[in-house]
Amino acid sequence: MQSGKKMATDVSASAKAGMEKATATAQEKVEKMTTMDPMAKERAEMKKEERKREAEMKKQTAQHDSAARKESEARHGGVGGLSVPGSGPGGPTGGATDLNPAGVHTAAGTGTNPAGHETGGRLI
Repeated sequence: MQSGKKMATDVSASAKAGMEKATATAQEKVEKMTTMDPMAKERAEMKKEERKREAEMKKQTAQHDSAARKESEARHGGVGGLSVPGSGPGGPTGGATDLNPAGVHTAAGTGTNPAGHETGGRLI
């Protein structure tokens, strides 16, 4: 699921950057058509190139942030750095105690959930 979110974020960032680049190119063409001054035309060209660089940097930053968020979620075991109780080191039970759906501590691996009941992305 997270790779789908990352892909959607990347596609969105890419589309937005593409639109910003197209807008910069269109604005440059308008500025060039409305002036006869060669210096103004050169400024319009430089302005367009700067806008395109900024759009590309924003896109790369968004993609980098998305990749870092995905890596962080994978490393910390859940969305926003939250982990599922009992999913830490030491195997599926994560240690000596575990939380059942009611939030009550039980001995590891002896939860009161019916077999196969999904709790927080893992089966008990």
